[in-house]
Amino acid sequence: MIDTIKFRVPIDRNDYNAIKAKSHESVRKDNWLMGFEDWRRLDGAVTVKPFNAKVGVFAFDETSVYLECSLPKIVYGHNVKMFYPSQLLGAVELIEKTLRAYYGDFPSYRLWLVQRLDMCYAYKFSSHLEALRILDFLSVLRYPRKSIHIYPKESVNWGGRSYNMKFYLKELEFYKKGMKEMILNGFEREADEALALSKGVLRFEITFRKAKLIDLFKEEIDNNMNPLYPGKNIYIKDILKEDLYINTLNQYLETLLGGIDKRSMSFEVAMELLKKTFGKDKPLRLFNFYTNHYSQNAYIRKIIRNNYNSSNIRRNLESLCEAGVGIPNDDNSVPFDLTIPNINAVNTDSVLLPAKRGEEFKQ
Repeated sequence: MIDTIKFRVPIDRNDYNAIKAKSHESVRKDNWLMGFEDWRRLDGAVTVKPFNAKVGVFAFDETSVYLECSLPKIVYGHNVKMFYPSQLLGAVELIEKTLRAYYGDFPSYRLWLVQRLDMCYAYKFSSHLEALRILDFLSVLRYPRKSIHIYPKESVNWGGRSYNMKFYLKELEFYKKGMKEMILNGFEREADEALALSKGVLRFEITFRKAKLIDLFKEEIDNNMNPLYPGKNIYIKDILKEDLYINTLNQYLETLLGGIDKRSMSFEVAMELLKKTFGKDKPLRLFNFYTNHYSQNAYIRKIIRNNYNSSNIRRNLESLCEAGVGIPNDDNSVPFDLTIPNINAVNTDSVLLPAKRGEEFKQ
């Protein structure tokens, strides 16, 4: 549920000098109204045992330092498995202990300010082809006010300034990058196990930056004034609630799907639901919209966009949602479910078990 996280940590001059002594310093001359000033940056890293995971450490001045790392790599050595919020305190305590051992001293994790947070969910399907089939469907979807970038047979990305979203096949991504890192660190057996686990894994990921995080965690933000960082700050204690991750992931996924049910459904069942909910000619009209709006054919989707205004599209999607229509899947002979939490999660947390799946796949 959490992958990459970035912190801003308030420091003093002694902390800065200790970090500087073990970092690479780069200096650049910046032209600021013809007054050339030195622009300095410290780049370093610490290695966290037992998997030799890296925590990036960088600073631009003597008031703060930034930390960035992949939390599942700290705990598992890879990010094929999901890292749950219930594991967060243990992981940051380990990172803090490592930082203190490396630099001699370091501010407590209780003072670390969250600047970036990647929320994710990983579905484990029966095969790579099944995961690819679902990725192909997702590539037809558009997210409001987001640009889309499709990398065939790999990933679909919806980009923006304050947050990005993507779905991607984990096996290929891990094979290209994560597996090589693990082997170089001497964990060849663990790398092979992670590669086997990644087969059929489809991952949903949202990268939230500071501006969006303030909005997301507005009820959890500590409003006490910090003399170093006045205003609203997000601390580790504010991001521990697991329900908030589930609700957030579901909210953005529902928007992406246009509000329809997250379970796949045959066209026959979809039409029956429409007939049961609406009378006269509306079911047929909505069914035509449904099959065309979610069509794999780009030209057919273009016809919908060119002949329906945004209000009509919104009303039709609301009607589909009212009827309980799900993701179109022909005869639904190979059903799938994108609900979060999910019985097909790549791994579960003992604190947060997925709801039991009943007979919904029989639809």
